[in-house]
Amino acid sequence: MGPDWGAVYRLSCYIDEEVDPALLDAALARTLRRFPLFAVSLRRGLFWFYHEALEGHPAVRPESSVPCAMPGADDNEEFLFRVVYYRNRISLELFHSLTDGTGALCFLKTLVACYFAGRGEPIAAVEGVLDPDETPCAEEAEDAFGRFAREAEGGSFAEGRAYLLPGPSLPAPALGIVSGAMDARRLSSLAKERGATVTGLLAAILMLSYDEVQREEDGVPQLPVKIQIPVNMRKFHPTRSLRNFSLFANASLPLAEEPPSLEAAVAAAT
Repeated sequence: MGPDWGAVYRLSCYIDEEVDPALLDAALARTLRRFPLFAVSLRRGLFWFYHEALEGHPAVRPESSVPCAMPGADDNEEFLFRVVYYRNRISLELFHSLTDGTGALCFLKTLVACYFAGRGEPIAAVEGVLDPDETPCAEEAEDAFGRFAREAEGGSFAEGRAYLLPGPSLPAPALGIVSGAMDARRLSSLAKERGATVTGLLAAILMLSYDEVQREEDGVPQLPVKIQIPVNMRKFHPTRSLRNFSLFANASLPLAEEPPSLEAAVAAAT
């Protein structure tokens, strides 16, 4: 992140045929009426930024620019999200102030469900799909942190330095992408065998990869490898909020003369 690069993230869904732009545009208009929290722009106030309501919806566009670029007034009508498509892929890109991964996934699922409904294949409002004809619930707009947060008791959030992966930075707004595919059922099975979640297992493997790079550079690591793992706070405090309600836990791989085992990394990540 920096002055020329913001915190924008992406979720994508692959369907069984090439995307119909007209159907997708109609699906977005219908979906956005169900998610009024998403129909906003970002404004600078006297002390801080705030969201201001917008009318209409941003046009869906074929994917042609750099992924996860900051949404702007020129290309996105001031909305903080965009919907783009490429062949059979529908992608939702959002600025981080709009919602977290849970809210974004709910929006994307509902959008895709509306798309299929438009081609005569309705999908039931279950498993994170909202009924687009339902009136938005007031709790969906709740600031859940305001309801559940309490005063911190002792301790400190301060941490020591961590290992920084070396490598050249691409000039903004360039972005490098590495794509891969894996068997989700097999991955889930491997995680369960080690008493971990899929997130915990992948974080452990990533920490081991960073540790290996540091050993190739410095021999015995001098700084711990740390990874921030997002935590969906709705699992601990029930709320229907579609706003941001996630925190990060810092997982740290202990310094050791010998490369840690996968089991040790999993323990550190969970």
